[in-house]
Amino acid sequence: MVYVSSNNIPTEIFDDEVKAILNIANEYNAKNNITGALLFNGSYFTQVLEGSLAAIEELFEKIQGDTRHIDCVALCCEPIASRTFTKWSMAYEGPDTVEKAQFTYLLEDSEITDELLSLDKLFELIVSHISQEKNIS
Repeated sequence: MVYVSSNNIPTEIFDDEVKAILNIANEYNAKNNITGALLFNGSYFTQVLEGSLAAIEELFEKIQGDTRHIDCVALCCEPIASRTFTKWSMAYEGPDTVEKAQFTYLLEDSEITDELLSLDKLFELIVSHISQEKNIS
């Protein structure tokens, strides 16, 4: 599954909230055999979730109810031949200048809808920024 959403976390508490999200995600995902990656560009989140359909659907229900983001749109939810983020229960990449420019380019001046986003480009962007060898804490 791949989804995008708009940030709704106030700047002054953003870092603490993301740490909390990642701590919960790493624990929950490890227990439920879910892998994936979360990318944030300063305005939008995009996330790849890999696992069984039942586990992903249950998790996405929880994600949709989280008030720390809005306009949550699932772009893709289909079976995959193999996982891309096998080493990460939840890898994370925050806003650096290259990533921010690329991700913002995909989303700028548009409402978040699956018709306006290129899933292939978004997935390539996530993969290019989160290396399997990267040591993420």
